[in-house]
Amino acid sequence: VEGRLREITRAGAVVDPPGVVRIEAEDETVVSRHGEWRLLNIFPRSVDAEVLRTGEPDARLTFTFSGRSLALVLPGTWQIPGPKYSGLRTGGLEIRVGDRPPTIVDLATAPQNVVIATDLPAGEHDVSVAPSQLKGRGWGSVAIDGFKVGAFPFSTLSFLVVGEESA
Repeated sequence: VEGRLREITRAGAVVDPPGVVRIEAEDETVVSRHGEWRLLNIFPRSVDAEVLRTGEPDARLTFTFSGRSLALVLPGTWQIPGPKYSGLRTGGLEIRVGDRPPTIVDLATAPQNVVIATDLPAGEHDVSVAPSQLKGRGWGSVAIDGFKVGAFPFSTLSFLVVGEESA
């Protein structure tokens, strides 16, 4: 596992805590794109993020990793700076890890980090990520910031805080 994590890191991924590697979705040395994906720069510049965005049903991302866990990293969402960011997370994603049943993620209600698979057997795992039609909402638009790969099982505890700013 450690050798593969070092290999992915050399390929351009950002290392998070020990045993966790972040893979940027736009890193074509690790992630293969199929169909139409657009690179979108997130502003304000202090965020300094690039994400991949698509609204095409036939678009797909694929990659292989060696590890025990996989998480999806979504772009942050803001009410401000405005409408340009409102459409980043209106669709759904279908994520397949090897032969496991797919995980469907509704981006409108998902937290920024979504655990997809944990406690996988040691070894390499093929991942496929594609837009998914959501019941009653159609295809929508999807944006992906990246993925986190862990050499150990991730915790699956997550929550979403929703509120309004008061003056």
